[in-house]
This record gives sequence, structure tokens and C-alpha cells, in this order.
Amino acid sequence: MDLLLDGSDAGGQFVRTAVALAAITGKAIKITNIRGARPEP
Repeated sequence: MDLLLDGSDAGGQFVRTAVALAAITGKAIKITNIRGARPEP
């Protein structure tokens, strides 16, 4: 694992940017707590 990110305080733009940068750099990412304190859909 190259990069571990905590998504609890972020939104959709955070995810889109992280995935784009991972694709450009070729590094693996793992985003945890992606929904944070939000309720399940």
C-alpha cells in the first residue's frame, strides 16, 4: 500500500482527486472512513 487516506472529513471531490492522482502516479491508495459520520444510504 503506497498511500492511506482518511475520508471521514472529506467529500466526493476528495475521492475524485485521490483516484486521479493515484492513476497518474501509479501509486496504490486506500481510503478509509469514506462515509464518516454520515448515515448509510
